[in-house]
Amino acid sequence: MNKNETSENKKFTVTDAYNLTMAVIRDLEEKGMQVKQKVPKSATRKDTVEKYDTPDNIPAELWRHVTFVTKTAEESKELFDATIKLRKYGIGFDTGAGCGGRDWEIDWSFSYKEGRALDHGLETSLKWLEGQAKKLCDKESKK
Repeated sequence: MNKNETSENKKFTVTDAYNLTMAVIRDLEEKGMQVKQKVPKSATRKDTVEKYDTPDNIPAELWRHVTFVTKTAEESKELFDATIKLRKYGIGFDTGAGCGGRDWEIDWSFSYKEGRALDHGLETSLKWLEGQAKKLCDKESKK
């Protein structure tokens, strides 16, 4: 059985990808990482909700803005590794970073594409962004 099929030989869907992503978030939280979730503003915008109401997207009632507050280098690495793992499964969503933590936008940008894998360029970009966010936060904390 390949990674894109369940035991009933059913194709892995965007809903399955969402459920896997939420399980990863719960796992990180259970390991002690601080996780904050809220409904994103985009979920209340009728035009945005209608635009992304397609079989390839998750429904707006599932959209979440998730912020991870990492306190140690180990937590940062664990979050980075989780992001890469999801990308390798073909799961994509917007991410960001700032002094308040690292964000996953589980919203209209959430997607699953069978066979899509993280390329080296994206992995390098994610590492660079993580480094830039850390430098910014270090600079802000010295003020």
